[in-house]
Amino acid sequence: TGCQETAAARVDLGACAEGLGIPVLRSDDDEGFVRAVDEAVRAEGTRLVHARIGTESAPDVAYLQADPAAITHDFVRWLDART
Repeated sequence: TGCQETAAARVDLGACAEGLGIPVLRSDDDEGFVRAVDEAVRAEGTRLVHARIGTESAPDVAYLQADPAAITHDFVRWLDART
């Protein structure tokens, strides 16, 4: 969003999902995210992995990722490797 504020800063999307009866797996760090994704993949039915993120990048990752399609592809490939 170019560091513009979004509703996600004020709205708990996990609580919204829980209000709809969707089980939520929350994560506060990288390891927790991996555990939550692994649990969601093994579970039957829908799960929401709720992870707040920041605008800072990991030390070995450039701040600007110019191709969102490439980012999506890499993330889907990572998820596929877990199933």
